[in-house]
Amino acid sequence: MALVSSTSLLAGALAAQLDTALAAIAARVQPSVVLVRTGQAGLGAGIVWRADGIVLTNHHVLGSRSATVVLDDDRQVAATVIARDPVLDLAALQVDAAALPVAQIGPSEQARVGELVLAVGHPWGQRGTVTLGIISALGAIEVAWRRSPAEYLRSDVQLAPGNSGGPLLDAQGRVIGINAMIFGGDLSVAIPAHIAEQFLRIAEGRRPVLGVGVQAVELPPAWQVPTRRTRGLLVLNVQAASPAARAGLAPGDVLLEVAGHPVGDGHALVYALARHAPAARIELRVLRGGQLRTATVTFATQPGEAAA
Repeated sequence: MALVSSTSLLAGALAAQLDTALAAIAARVQPSVVLVRTGQAGLGAGIVWRADGIVLTNHHVLGSRSATVVLDDDRQVAATVIARDPVLDLAALQVDAAALPVAQIGPSEQARVGELVLAVGHPWGQRGTVTLGIISALGAIEVAWRRSPAEYLRSDVQLAPGNSGGPLLDAQGRVIGINAMIFGGDLSVAIPAHIAEQFLRIAEGRRPVLGVGVQAVELPPAWQVPTRRTRGLLVLNVQAASPAARAGLAPGDVLLEVAGHPVGDGHALVYALARHAPAARIELRVLRGGQLRTATVTFATQPGEAAA
């Protein structure tokens, strides 16, 4: 009986600690989760990404180039859409406010299956609702509005209209994803925070570029086995004195990978490049004349790029 009693006491203590920790996480993140309104009926959530008024949300939440954001203290402020990506379902807003409470961004690339996660949003207009679950799957997922697989986090947290654009939090209260949609009727899909950060980097003109014109192509069957790829990017032209030119790329080359990441379309290329700092040196995998080659390139930035 003493052993049973001790086990029950321990379980009760652990449950109490978990309850306290989850409640503290919810309370800490609430000020960084805003309500996004567009038009008469549009409603979603957003995350204060930077204190200078940068808010991230989903592309599908927005219906126009402007929106109204309701802050945690009930202030309604105007917001301008500064960038949007319908392929990844992301949008960046500039809110007419300063010194906003910023969400802590976590290491989404380290997310693990089975990890405890929380979602915060405004389902059916009920502000600040929190749901709990675990990460069910990682990796690439096919969705109808994307041309190629994308990195996503799938979890069993409950989402409803009004959750879109809200944060997916890890057990330490850090944002590791932006909730976007329901997949398969029961699993929730979130855009990893590191993908969102790449999107913002591109939106603010910090996009690394190669200096090439490309076109997506299907690889001939004979090349698919040795390259382990079915698609690539045919290089149509190379800008003089560009990083691509210095690396030796030439028209007719087929670009397959950027630093190990497959590039089956131009969108994938943009995000593969945005993983890196402008001065980084990385390797490209290229098919030339039926032979696989490796080229090393040093990036330059392309200022003024407002969208992917």
